[in-house]
Amino acid sequence: MQLTEGRQSFPGGGAGVGEFSAETGVPIRTIRYYEDIGVVAAPARTESEYRDYHDDVPDRLRFVKASQKVGLTLNEICGIFQEREEGRGGPASASLS
Repeated sequence: MQLTEGRQSFPGGGAGVGEFSAETGVPIRTIRYYEDIGVVAAPARTESEYRDYHDDVPDRLRFVKASQKVGLTLNEICGIFQEREEGRGGPASASLS
């Protein structure tokens, strides 16, 4: 692991759940739940079996928090991510990636 932009980075460029939790204020347990339901993609694993999340995870977590503050449900948020990933999200969704 190496330190990248204030967080520990694994060889693949990602970081662990603890770093993203500290950076976003989302509890580790919640991040793992989001992984289980597909809000966050299942991460690769290091040789020692640590989760190696991609660097886009903090942005996704911040989007989820902001969306929930305005009243969206996790199902609705997942739908937004799905639309974006399928290329049907329109111009406003470009900032979600």
